[in-house]
Formats: sequence, structure tokens, C-alpha cells
Amino acid sequence: MYVKTKSQGFTLIEIMIAVAIVGLLAGLSSVGIWRYLKRARKKTTEVRLKQIRTSIATYNLDMGKNPTRLEDLIRKPSDPKLAARWSGPYGVEDPEDLEDSYENRIQYKLTPGGAHPYELFSYGEEGPGGEERIDVWVIR
Repeated sequence: MYVKTKSQGFTLIEIMIAVAIVGLLAGLSSVGIWRYLKRARKKTTEVRLKQIRTSIATYNLDMGKNPTRLEDLIRKPSDPKLAARWSGPYGVEDPEDLEDSYENRIQYKLTPGGAHPYELFSYGEEGPGGEERIDVWVIR
């Protein structure tokens, strides 16, 4: 006599449906995560630019002028007269602090007679040559 037993396990179709659902959920969540990470990198760069702007202002209070280059925020001047007034490092202690969250160097240039005393910006995700520019004077 033949006895029919109930088989255990999943059918191929059930497994394929489960894999498709998991793949769909992973795909949808990865788009959201990517968008979130992109916004977070931009916000981190904006915060870093604001920090450097504050460091430049503090340097200006001590030295009576803006730094010639961003490294002046880290290194004590060799001129003894200026070195006596220097109270740094000013907010940044490592040259890596002068990079944006995209690992590009933050741009700084004095602009006497310009709309602002200096330019301070990041080229953004695309780097130099790209269209994006995160400017410290535009950040809200």
C-alpha cells in the first residue's frame, strides 16, 4: 500500500518569490540610504566650513589680520613678533581637518576689496571642475 506523506520544505516558486521580495526591499532601501548619505556628506562639509570660518575669525582677533593660507591656523609663525600673539592652533589641529567630507582640499583665498574678506568653499562631490560649489558665505 502506498501512503502519501506531506513533504517538508519550500518549493522553488516560494523561494523565488521570497528572494524577489527581499531584493525589491533592498533596492528600495539602498536608494534612500544613498540619498541620506549624500545629504550627510554635504552637511558635514558645511559644518566644517563654518568651523574654519570661526577659526579664521579667532585668528583675526589675535593676529589683526586674516591668515594668508589655511595652514596658518595650524602652524605658529616663525616671526617672533607674530608668534607672541599667536594662540593656536585655531580650531583645526591636523591638515586633514582642512579637507571636506569628499576628501578634497577646502579652498581658501584672500579677496581684498571683494564682497567678503576671503573665499572659503568646497568643490563638493564632483571635485574641481564640477558644477557644485559649497560656499561658506551661502550656507544657512
